[in-house]
Amino acid sequence: MVNKILKILLQIFSIVIILVVLYILSVFFFPDFSDKYGDSDINAKIRNIKNMAFSISSPDGSLNFPF
Repeated sequence: MVNKILKILLQIFSIVIILVVLYILSVFFFPDFSDKYGDSDINAKIRNIKNMAFSISSPDGSLNFPF
C-alpha cells in the first residue's frame, strides 16, 4: 500500500518537474508567446537569471546566444 502511494507521488512529482522545465524552455525560445499567455513578471525574472549566469561565465560578453 505504501509503495503504491509512493509510486503515485513520484509520478506526480515527475510530471511537475517536466512541466517546469518546459515552461522555462518556452521562456527562452518563445519569449513573445510565453509573455502573452504566461506571467511576464516571472518570465522576466527567469531571463534575468539567465543573463546574470551568462555575464558571470563570460564577463567580456563574448558569448552571443540567439536567445
